[in-house]
Amino acid sequence: MSLDWGLHDIDGWRTLCYEGEEDDRRMNPVTNTLIWETMSIGIPRITEKTWEEFARRIHISQQIHGGYIYKIEDHVKKYRFVTAAEVKSHIGLHTNASSKTKTVFMKDIYGWMEKMANGAIKKEKGE
Repeated sequence: MSLDWGLHDIDGWRTLCYEGEEDDRRMNPVTNTLIWETMSIGIPRITEKTWEEFARRIHISQQIHGGYIYKIEDHVKKYRFVTAAEVKSHIGLHTNASSKTKTVFMKDIYGWMEKMANGAIKKEKGE
């Protein structure tokens, strides 16, 4: 199934969600990240009620995987976390991703952490 998304309900979406001029116009990397993260964090719609939990879950996810947003400085990618303010500014963003309860999300988090730990142990053992 494809990931379908909508931005038209975001205040100022034309300038917030896109960068550049005319032929050089592209999606803001923060907007793109938030769209894709709806699947892994299990909150398909950023609303007044959900934005704080969305920000909390994306922060937890970034603690495991690292920052999702980067810019290139001196030919080096510099990564950073998505901020709570950036999530809040995207109230109105929605996708067709599935919802996850907090319990399911936390189970996924444990699974990611366990996979990383198992990989580290295998590497240490020389496997």
